[in-house]
Amino acid sequence: MGNTEYSSQEATFLEELNMYRSQMTRRTLFMALPILTSPVFAGSEAFDRDDGGRFSTNLIRAAQSSLEMKGYDPKGVDGILGPNTAAAIRAFQEEHDMPVTGTIDRRLLLMLGLIPAS
Repeated sequence: MGNTEYSSQEATFLEELNMYRSQMTRRTLFMALPILTSPVFAGSEAFDRDDGGRFSTNLIRAAQSSLEMKGYDPKGVDGILGPNTAAAIRAFQEEHDMPVTGTIDRRLLLMLGLIPAS
């Protein structure tokens, strides 16, 4: 490999790009943590719900994180199944020829890789 010299502007840009990549890698790994530790892998029909029948915060975070890693922006990984997450789910469902509901269901979790195929 040859010795490449960069202008100060190019060098600054490359430094910033490398810093951004490093931050994004850490952020992606941090966001994936709920997926790796979530009890949704049990594969039960009830998934991971609280006493009121609502999806747990961890399950919603896992879905949000998976959607974000696949390029569907839920506008944050906060564990809240709000309008931004619903919009990301709808976009994912539409592109994967699924019924477009904007809600979490077994098929969505399967397609996101959050539960095993049975």
